[in-house]
Amino acid sequence: MKNHSVLFVFLSAMLILFACFCTREEPAGPGENDPPMLNESVIDLADVRDLKFFGDSLGRRLRRSSIRYLSSNSLSAVTSVSVGIVDSVVFNTNAHYLDYRIRIRAFSNSLWYIVYNHVAEVKVKPGDNVVAGTVLGRVGTGDLVDLQVSKIAYENSGVKHEAAICPTLLFHGTIEQEHALLLGRLGITTQICKGGTATPYYSELWR
Repeated sequence: MKNHSVLFVFLSAMLILFACFCTREEPAGPGENDPPMLNESVIDLADVRDLKFFGDSLGRRLRRSSIRYLSSNSLSAVTSVSVGIVDSVVFNTNAHYLDYRIRIRAFSNSLWYIVYNHVAEVKVKPGDNVVAGTVLGRVGTGDLVDLQVSKIAYENSGVKHEAAICPTLLFHGTIEQEHALLLGRLGITTQICKGGTATPYYSELWR
């Protein structure tokens, strides 16, 4: 009789565990407001000869909405700084630049995206999935590349309004320390970001 009681308790416990396992909810994926994690440098920082800061004044009521990296190597590879899905690849209309602008969305329903402006010899196309470190091309005209991180802030009358934030606010892992070493090597004593947000000065229409 005692053995039957032990067996009954054991089976009851197993049934409870099985029920908990079957009703356990799958972990939710990232939400549309979750920002991307930037854990890879956009180019090899050893090649960087100068930086243009996020928030620099570019004219009346216009500030730089990206970090500009100027390379000493015209063959420097431009790499994805995070995971994402290539949303668009557009040739620059500015006559001074014979290169491309790549927009990568963090994930399919994300309000966040990353723009890589001034990329030559593009290696990706819309719809491609990328991970941190995926080669997108090489530095564009002037041996430079711009890194912009933006979010669709709100929509009004069918128009999506966007805001760019300083990429350094989303640095993860060793990338933050690597940039600190870069600033030291270049003798820069100020912050890369002059302000937290800016209005993007280049973007594509949303599909």
